[in-house]
Amino acid sequence: MNKTYQPVRRWSLFWPLLLIVAGAILFLNATGTIKGTAWDMVYRFWPILFIIGGLDGIFRRQAVVFSTFELGVALAYQLSLLGLITGIDWYIAIRFWPLILIAIALDILIGDRTLWASLVALVAGVVLLVVFGLATNHLANTRPLVYQNVNQPLEAATSADISLSPALGRLSITGGAAKSDLINARVTTVKNFPVNPSYQVKDGKGTYTLDIQGAYSVIYPDRNFNDPSIPVLDCRLTSAIPYDLQVAVGVGDVTANLTGTHPDNVKVNVDIGQEILTLPASETYYVTAKNSIGALVVYVPRGKPVSIQLKTGLTVTHLPDDFNREGDTAYSPGYKGGTNVIDLTLEQDIGSLDVRYLQ
Repeated sequence: MNKTYQPVRRWSLFWPLLLIVAGAILFLNATGTIKGTAWDMVYRFWPILFIIGGLDGIFRRQAVVFSTFELGVALAYQLSLLGLITGIDWYIAIRFWPLILIAIALDILIGDRTLWASLVALVAGVVLLVVFGLATNHLANTRPLVYQNVNQPLEAATSADISLSPALGRLSITGGAAKSDLINARVTTVKNFPVNPSYQVKDGKGTYTLDIQGAYSVIYPDRNFNDPSIPVLDCRLTSAIPYDLQVAVGVGDVTANLTGTHPDNVKVNVDIGQEILTLPASETYYVTAKNSIGALVVYVPRGKPVSIQLKTGLTVTHLPDDFNREGDTAYSPGYKGGTNVIDLTLEQDIGSLDVRYLQ
């Protein structure tokens, strides 16, 4: 009688491995070997979840192609977060997500019916990883970067609305635009990609938009991705007139130092990444900052009346010691009854929220 092969269903390694690794990280953190808050640990070691998931899939011989691919990519990302490897441009690598679909399709075709099928699937996963690495490196070296300077004169504007919307990347904003300009921007793009800002002035109010949606396919940081000093979009704003500022970034970092400028309303939204906002000691103005997953850091002038409306989820929140907190609202000393105040609305869904005084 012929016997039909039945694949062995193995127990899952996921939770035992996760508990072992989490315990080891927390132990090293408690002994001071690894420094940082709990959310710092999550930010630095989150790829371990996918590393363990990949190992578990390979061990159980389930979706071996996808598990191998998952393991390799997550391991590379983890090593880059720890600074052990460099030169991986993840803004380029993210373009090759269709390889995930190929991995899933190969798992369906190969299956897990025999040991040999699992070995073939393992080899297929390694081949996909090699293709991923070669394609990422090839694109990084064959799509030369150029730097475009975009300068917008004030014209007749006495106030302005400014909107900056890169889908991916680093965005740096400071004061210091030329005296007659609303904004001086330096944009990092691949060769021959047009950057077309729009600007119009009506009744003394200028409206400026620099919208780079779809930038995942065309906008990259410098190839030394781990060098945080090289932004995708570097903007200097006017100090001559008041302005409203709106910033929207899908995945990336925003560093905005608005000291020396005159904002009326500031809205910054980052879906995944980090926001660092440094606020000026100017007249009354309003700031709304939202970060879905990541870190939000806000520097406020010492002695300036400040109110903060907090909207937090799974968030570690730090405020200056002299702030008075009443439910979801916090006040600096002298806010109630004060003048020239700063009203903040800070929303952090998952991650850390830190408000500090300017030194």
